[in-house]
Amino acid sequence: MKTFIYCLGSHGRVVLDILLRSLNREFIGFVDDCDLTSKYRREYNIYSFDQLLEQDPKDVEIIIANGNPRVREKIYSKIYKYNFNFINAIDRSANISSSAILGIDNTIGINCIVNTNADIGDHCIINNGSAIEHDSTIEDFSTICPGVQIGGKSKIKRGSFICTGAIVLPHIEVGVSSVVAAGSIVTKNVPDKTLVMGSPARVICDVDDNFNWQKLL
Repeated sequence: MKTFIYCLGSHGRVVLDILLRSLNREFIGFVDDCDLTSKYRREYNIYSFDQLLEQDPKDVEIIIANGNPRVREKIYSKIYKYNFNFINAIDRSANISSSAILGIDNTIGINCIVNTNADIGDHCIINNGSAIEHDSTIEDFSTICPGVQIGGKSKIKRGSFICTGAIVLPHIEVGVSSVVAAGSIVTKNVPDKTLVMGSPARVICDVDDNFNWQKLL
């Protein structure tokens, strides 16, 4: 079985470290068509998308490793029809409750906590030192950055991005494709496709096609 990490960016290398620590794999390669990968070619096995398609899907397991939830969703829509096997990258230091539900193509980093009856969807990132408390839901394609605290019975809806050190209090819903700024404390529900910031967090602007993701990534 060949293991491929889709995207050789900073998060891709984080995922590589997790896989090397936590899984025994004979081969791990990257899939990336970006010209910037040329400087890594002596260090890593790097394949183009076309070269990936030359592989037998039955012998391939893959994880999408891009911090931007919009990009992860685009990549998934590009490759899902080829029937590759998706895997999770879970650091061995993560503490995941036996009653938690965990989907596919997720990254769970160092010292994360996924508590009782929490529900993690597909294609999510739960980054280092974050805690997902009991009975909370993290929907597909969401990103939870380092040091985030998600209170019990909260819901982070599809494609949301919770920045470093933010706190979402219990029983709160963060809307679809919304962004919570670093260090914010969310005390009430967040509408869809909005950026909230501050303590308590308040709406700053819409998250639309012109939103500058470089500020977050």
